[in-house]
Amino acid sequence: MKRRSFSILGLFFLIASLFSLPYWLQFEMHPNFKFLGQVATIFIVFLLFFAISEYKKFNLFKRLM
Repeated sequence: MKRRSFSILGLFFLIASLFSLPYWLQFEMHPNFKFLGQVATIFIVFLLFFAISEYKKFNLFKRLM
């Protein structure tokens, strides 16, 4: 049961990082929000890294194949 909750958590973080991409692009293009764009970049990279580490930890890719 614990294994499944962690893979769902990883999937949630992956989806959250994908949904935040348009907002990140909006901040990155705007000259006044350059700092927010950099913070969002770090946040998105962290979310993607966390999701990938969760998937590697529980070998979800092997189960999906």
